[in-house]
Amino acid sequence: MNFPGANTITIEAPSTIFTVFRSGATVTFEGTDGTLISLPATTDQQSVSFSDMPPVCLVIDAGEVMLGDQRLETTPALIDTVNS
Repeated sequence: MNFPGANTITIEAPSTIFTVFRSGATVTFEGTDGTLISLPATTDQQSVSFSDMPPVCLVIDAGEVMLGDQRLETTPALIDTVNS
């Protein structure tokens, strides 16, 4: 998987159907509808947008993988973020 530079990822589904988790710098969005999306987090900001919310940044900041203001962990969690 190669995502050099800043990218925009548009997911045409609501954020509420997804959980999100990371394995290293790979971030996985898993939907209740069976959708599975894996993206690399980088130190360049990636813009991720869902159909029900403004875009949020996916980035590695100070060693933490962040989706907006939500620190991503290795266990699945609901998307709970604001644009930051």
